[in-house]
Amino acid sequence: MKLSEFPAAAVQRAIEIYLEIAYGADAVAERMPKLPPVAGRTIEVLLDPALALFRHEPPRRATTPDPLPSPADQAKLPLERRVDQFLLELGNPRYPLMKLVVGEHLIIGEYFLQVDTHEWIFTPDPGDPAEVASFAAIKAYNADLKRRIEERWNAEGLPTLLDLFTHLTAGQQCAVKRRNQRVLVVDDDVFAGKALAAFLGSRGFDVDLAVDGDDGLAKADADHHQLIILDCDMPRRTGQEVCAALMVDPIRSRIPILLSSLAPIGDKPPPGATAFLIKPFQADVLLYFVEALVR
Repeated sequence: MKLSEFPAAAVQRAIEIYLEIAYGADAVAERMPKLPPVAGRTIEVLLDPALALFRHEPPRRATTPDPLPSPADQAKLPLERRVDQFLLELGNPRYPLMKLVVGEHLIIGEYFLQVDTHEWIFTPDPGDPAEVASFAAIKAYNADLKRRIEERWNAEGLPTLLDLFTHLTAGQQCAVKRRNQRVLVVDDDVFAGKALAAFLGSRGFDVDLAVDGDDGLAKADADHHQLIILDCDMPRRTGQEVCAALMVDPIRSRIPILLSSLAPIGDKPPPGATAFLIKPFQADVLLYFVEALVR
């Protein structure tokens, strides 16, 4: 949905649902940000910098280099977010940095509601088992909250990635020349994974989905998959751990891996990954990398 069409009332309702699920119905009134009148108005009234309500993170739009850089050359390119987004920090009882996001996803100029757990900013000390276990518990708690909030948004018909999935799936009703190339998408964000699969499907690719690192590792098949698109931040097994496991497999190590994350993970793709992109994706850049890597 374009910002000029995005109802401010939908954002107000999204905030109310978020607060109700995260903190309980009794806390909504106390925690609700002070909003201007929203009836009949668009989200732009809430994005006024004078309100200091949302933090704007403008994108660095990308051009797609030709040919695709080698992994060594890619390390020299700026790894920056390519989509526009507005963030409202609402937190939850166990993690103050969780955010409501109104942002682009794949399609430039179209905005959707999402929950950003924003966990990438912290890394537990691997030498401290108690800290590792504590952070794993928080991540599981955040993931469950995100799922419940976004499911409730969907149930009330608010603009979410479900709308993007529906739009992309409807687009596949037109005849699309199949490429006979299969991609494995590994992402614990169910709606994001389905939207990505629908986008690739609308461009002629066949797609399999995996819901976490263990599932992705079990499904990766060199006889069937010409590419793996792999999220970094997942429960049970991270994207980097999946890369490491596949790298030592003499057969499956041949599958190219496009690793993705909400934040930079260094100055070059980690061992086992062929290339790296920051999420959310800009569609033309993603498609360029996919087409180059499956070749």
